[in-house]
Amino acid sequence: MKNNFIIFQSRILVAILTSLFGLFLYADTFAQNANSQQDRINELLYKIALARDSISYEALTTYEFFTKDGIRREQEKSIILGSNRGWWQTIIPEESKNRVVILRDNVYYIVYLDKDSVGVRLQSSRGGIIKVENIALLKKNYYVEFLPEEKIQNYLADVVKISPRNKDRSRIKIWVDKKTGFFFRFEKYDKDNNKVFQRFRENVVFNPNADESIFNVEYSGAIPIEPKRKTYKSILEVAQELNIPLVTPQFPPSGFVLSEISVYRGEQPVVQLYYADGLWSFSLFQRKDKRKEREIEIGEDRNGRITWISAVKDNIFYWYVGDLEDVDRDTIIKSFKSIKLFDKTKLSKTEQIIKKYY
Repeated sequence: MKNNFIIFQSRILVAILTSLFGLFLYADTFAQNANSQQDRINELLYKIALARDSISYEALTTYEFFTKDGIRREQEKSIILGSNRGWWQTIIPEESKNRVVILRDNVYYIVYLDKDSVGVRLQSSRGGIIKVENIALLKKNYYVEFLPEEKIQNYLADVVKISPRNKDRSRIKIWVDKKTGFFFRFEKYDKDNNKVFQRFRENVVFNPNADESIFNVEYSGAIPIEPKRKTYKSILEVAQELNIPLVTPQFPPSGFVLSEISVYRGEQPVVQLYYADGLWSFSLFQRKDKRKEREIEIGEDRNGRITWISAVKDNIFYWYVGDLEDVDRDTIIKSFKSIKLFDKTKLSKTEQIIKKYY
């Protein structure tokens, strides 16, 4: 009887140890799968961030904006030869069809073909929507989820959904070439899961045999000197050097951090405070201004979204530029209450934004 009891106990012990070993193997496998998934996400994000500097392509790009008045559509032909050479020709809408944008040596020229080669020289853009330096921030503020792969124009594409941890933010869905990180398709959805924008590229040809003569033309009317840009490590360093009392948001939108501080030195130095949450961004520009005060001005894009806000207060010009959600932009406006930029605002378009703070 005693031996039977010992055998019974031994069997129970073996069963427990077997179960524990099984749980250990499951946990180890789960951890390996999680790490493998994270590695896959990291590889994809870095591939996307680096693609802009390395890929040459030709494509027809379509933009569709979903508004309360319906869908507005634009298209453009483009040839991109790496990060610092390319051209875009808008073919819709009708009034813009004669405009060509040329990127040469990281400088943009806007050329109107129906005039005498009038060009405007502009500072190069800051790059794609996903940047290497903001990948860790993106993973902190967003969930990255792989969906089933799809084939687009004979290329195998990763389909990825990037969703915000903040429920008031937009989410995006992207189709990315597995080999290169090239964006075939991009869709943006608001917090209520309504599609607000999509961009897709067709007739894509990688490494095209392009006629580069367009990059060698000298355009009359171009500004000869591009402002010199210098980055700084701290707000205090800039304020002391330029003698400008810089204003920063008291209430930056959730998840946004001050990613970069730059000064553009031209006739009048301009300070740029660049904020990012890993996916979206906005900038606050400030410079000295001879005018004592100017009421708030607001700029909207074609879809009625407020994309810039400016004002002059105490000889300082303030300019917000971005494409944030309404709730995030409201926090910027609330932050500006500290310098009372909005005391004399009478524009009806901003009443609904401002009245909650006054």
